[in-house]
Amino acid sequence: MNTPWAPNGDSPSLASKYGSYAFLADPAYYTSPANIPSNATYVLKDPKLNSSNGLFYYQNSEQLHYTTAAGSDNGYKVQFYAGEDFSGNCEESGPGNIDDFIDILDETPSDIDAGILSRLRGLSKSERQARLGELVSALLIPRNVIAAGGLATQAFSNDLADTILEQLPTRYLMEVEEEVVVEIDEVETEEEVVPTREPVRGLWMKDGEVDDAQASDYLDKTVIASASQSTDALEIGGINYVEDQDPRSIYLNGGMRAWVKGFAGSMSPFSTGGLEKNGIYYPDVYNDFYSTHGGVVVGVDAPVADKVQVGVFGHYGSISLNQFAGEFTGNGSWNPSGWGGGLTASYVDKGFYVQGLFGATSFSGENKRQVLLGGVIDETYTATKNTTSYVGAVRVGAPVLWVGVIVDPQLTATWNGNNDASYTESGRYDALALKVKSYSDHFLQTALGSKFSWPIPYDNGNLLTPSLRVAWLADWNTNNGDVSYQRANAENPTTAKIPSNQEMENGVLLEGGVDYAIFGGESSSWMLYAKGGAKVWFSKSADWRASGGVTFRF
Repeated sequence: MNTPWAPNGDSPSLASKYGSYAFLADPAYYTSPANIPSNATYVLKDPKLNSSNGLFYYQNSEQLHYTTAAGSDNGYKVQFYAGEDFSGNCEESGPGNIDDFIDILDETPSDIDAGILSRLRGLSKSERQARLGELVSALLIPRNVIAAGGLATQAFSNDLADTILEQLPTRYLMEVEEEVVVEIDEVETEEEVVPTREPVRGLWMKDGEVDDAQASDYLDKTVIASASQSTDALEIGGINYVEDQDPRSIYLNGGMRAWVKGFAGSMSPFSTGGLEKNGIYYPDVYNDFYSTHGGVVVGVDAPVADKVQVGVFGHYGSISLNQFAGEFTGNGSWNPSGWGGGLTASYVDKGFYVQGLFGATSFSGENKRQVLLGGVIDETYTATKNTTSYVGAVRVGAPVLWVGVIVDPQLTATWNGNNDASYTESGRYDALALKVKSYSDHFLQTALGSKFSWPIPYDNGNLLTPSLRVAWLADWNTNNGDVSYQRANAENPTTAKIPSNQEMENGVLLEGGVDYAIFGGESSSWMLYAKGGAKVWFSKSADWRASGGVTFRF
């Protein structure tokens, strides 16, 4: 490192001139405590240890000091800045700490120390600073902490919410009965087919004032009766049915529903790169990654009032996050899985609906960090990383009819909050293990657009509905805080911090799907669906998502 170790006679004057340096005196005559020069002082931890090994040094003055060999107790050690003044270059908030870097030279095998130091020899000051940042990134910085427990879990939660909120269409057919055939004078006459349901009585037949509930009930029955009388009956299996002629009625939430759905998707970083702090650039702090996720969710919805339903759901999911090696750093990964559940509620009418949900997932999985320095070290450090991820979502829409197409303008807002527990790595060399402290972050993504549906009814009561969704995406900057970490096994560890690199991001959602409803009777049907598409972002590569499932109405 071009270390300016000086001859013993020059050390006092150099120490006075360069107060940030420490200069070794010649220790050749240091053989036992009895031979310690009379002008040397001991200023380290008490009680002083008796040892036949040690060092003499000058630091910040012409006064000669000495050490005695003390094993791993840092209180008996002197920190020597190896030929360069790094004071002021690092602080607690930086992503790396020079004190920690120097400590690992004392706590790792000599061949690794030599390999690390060889990377710093023969360089200028600016070159040494650049190389130092590379070494700290390779050895002492966790892989992209913004990805694990952050962007990866956000993507999972967004796709989970969208899957649960997906409305499945079906036909609501009402059974009608024929009048009995009457014979008159041997001429068979068949009466007109009319519904045998109780006739809709006008409000003028009501005594006294009519409250809102009665008026609403009357209006609903009037609409149904009007629809029944304005269309021919549909015969299925020898039974006649009529249905509401408004195509938007296929999205009403009639009856109880039990459902199971599956989903999958991907996530990649919005930005990658390093971080400059106090004049030192640390590369690959935000390393590139690719995350995929998937899950299965089951639920039950039940009506609690007119047009209002509530439900519960439970789910299982997993995430596979792979962090790619950079030019100066190794790779990493996090592969958690977990269980969760939550509640849903909805109000659905033909021309307006609002849906909402809240849920949580408890993730746990192995986190890996490759410590890689070519020709020097290649070790993997592991830890169990636990995250509790919350999700809340609201979707509002107002469907309209346009030339036989159901056009559904809708706004979806999905919030995700993550509580990441602290974790401590383990690996071959304790000096290189890290402890990442607990932290939390949250995200908000909105989608403003429209869904276009083309219902195609069949004579057997089934319904085929292709659809297309287009929306403007916004991933909002929620000002997430720093992630703190330190060396796990240091006696007096220094906390370092990595700030979030979150910014406002925009993109477009393009998604296609198909629904197929199988008629099972007036009060039952099976509904199947599959859909998939891409989130095309303006600042990064596209992410994909897909889902599908089956619902039984009864």
